Order: sequence, then C-alpha cells, then structure tokens
Amino acid sequence: LLYHVLEVIQFNTHAVNYPETWEPEPGLTTSFIGCALNPSFALFNHSCTPNTARVNIGQNTLMIAAQDIKAGDEISDGYSYQYCDQAYDLRQGWLRDHYKFDCGCTACQGKWPLHGDISNALVK
Repeated sequence: LLYHVLEVIQFNTHAVNYPETWEPEPGLTTSFIGCALNPSFALFNHSCTPNTARVNIGQNTLMIAAQDIKAGDEISDGYSYQYCDQAYDLRQGWLRDHYKFDCGCTACQGKWPLHGDISNALVK
C-alpha cells in the first residue's frame, strides 16, 4: 500500500508556481511554491505541444484549453518543458527519468527546433 501511495504521489503531483513578473522579453517569471496532488489530471497524456494549460487560482487548479479542441481530439497536458523551451534530447531524458516513457508527440517525432533556433527566413 505504501509503495502504491508513493507511486501515485510521484506521477500525479504538479508544480504550483506564483507569477512574479511579466516582461515582453523573456515573458512570465514564476516562483515555485509547492506541489498539488491532482489524480484526475493523470488521465491526460503528455505532449510537448499540449492543448491545455494548468492554472492555479487560490487552492484550486484548473485545466483550461490553450487552443481549439475538436470532438475526438486527444486532450493533452504538459508534464515538463514544451518543445520551444528545451531541446529534444533534454526533454526526452527528463521524461524518461521522471515518468519512465519516451514522448512520441508531434513535436518530438518531427524534432521541432527551439524558438531561438528558427531562422528568420523561415518565419514569414
């Protein structure tokens, strides 16, 4: 029973962060203040391009759509960094170490580049 509880805690907790500042560059700065145990969020698979975002309001954690989600689409959550924030190899290693799986999302299959690595010529 204790082993099961420890597994549930390891794989079903999410960071709770407090927004500190927002600047046009580099964006939102947050501070880690703790973890929340949200077992129902474990029903959502990971993607490095999730279509939802978790928002903490007081003691509540909400999962909101970050883009249009059509009927039949998988609803995904981000367990770690998104593709634009961390290189493919680092994301895969972190997910293997913490969650024991290799990510097969669209961004990982295509090895999408970091935002900073995209040439201005490609962005038009």
